[in-house]
Amino acid sequence: MTVKIKVNRKTHSIEKIVGDIGHTAQCMAGSKLFRHEVEPTFGYKFRRFIRRFRREMNYQLDAICGHVVGSEQAASVPYIGIEAHNERW
Repeated sequence: MTVKIKVNRKTHSIEKIVGDIGHTAQCMAGSKLFRHEVEPTFGYKFRRFIRRFRREMNYQLDAICGHVVGSEQAASVPYIGIEAHNERW
């Protein structure tokens, strides 16, 4: 007996339950998952951990780079426009 539950990644709602079991058993499997009676698999937990870890590392690296590099002042940004074309090189 195999049951696969397809979950929407954005809303985390159950979209479809597919398996070689009857319609009633599929509904029961979905309700058990909704009530948290069924634990997610190790693979799902590991992917979720990696995704959260990657987001946290990106946030931390952005914060560190912001402190090291700092913000660029508007006056120090080179202006390319009409004045730049009038100058002789």
